[in-house]
Amino acid sequence: MRLVSILYRIILLSLTGLLSVPLLSFAQQKAANATSIMEQISENLKGGSECSFKINSYNKNGTLLLSERGVAVIYGEKFSVTINNGTKTVSDGKSQWFYNGANNEIIIGEASSGGNPVDNPFALFSNPALFYKIDYGKRQGELREIVLSPRKEKRYSKIKLFLNNNSPERISIEAYNGNRYNIELSRLVKRTNLPEKMFVLNPKEYKGAVVTDLR
Repeated sequence: MRLVSILYRIILLSLTGLLSVPLLSFAQQKAANATSIMEQISENLKGGSECSFKINSYNKNGTLLLSERGVAVIYGEKFSVTINNGTKTVSDGKSQWFYNGANNEIIIGEASSGGNPVDNPFALFSNPALFYKIDYGKRQGELREIVLSPRKEKRYSKIKLFLNNNSPERISIEAYNGNRYNIELSRLVKRTNLPEKMFVLNPKEYKGAVVTDLR
């Protein structure tokens, strides 16, 4: 009886091992496919792109904190994001400028590695495999969900990208403090021959602005 029990355990463990191999390979294949899609989108955006977006932010209780519209332009490592509330974030790939229209204040710093998707929706597509663990999520109707888990970023626990025919349509961001951000993308178009001055903010053009240089 004891021999039968031992043989049963051996057979069960063997079957479990055999079953786990294709399951692991399938999961790895899904992650590889999701990563491939992200890298393809990244490649398509490199030549210059522009999109309109709407961003809603909520606290951990679900209360709406902010609802604004804006326009984002990207050209390689450079970007310019303007929001209707009077704020603007610009980067030439080396330095980054943030203008707060409400306070008439300009903060200058070094361009952040990996970027911040809340400041710039295109930041997700800059070397995505380097900054995120990428995998497929649940499908929502016609939208395909890709889950991005930050490798180093401590502000966000999870980011979800929703694609329509491999075209970015919506971004959902969960912060560790409980806040959530929903970014809806629209009118994504290619842009070429973008002027360099678009990605540099000149403080002299903002009369009376208080400038804080943190570089």
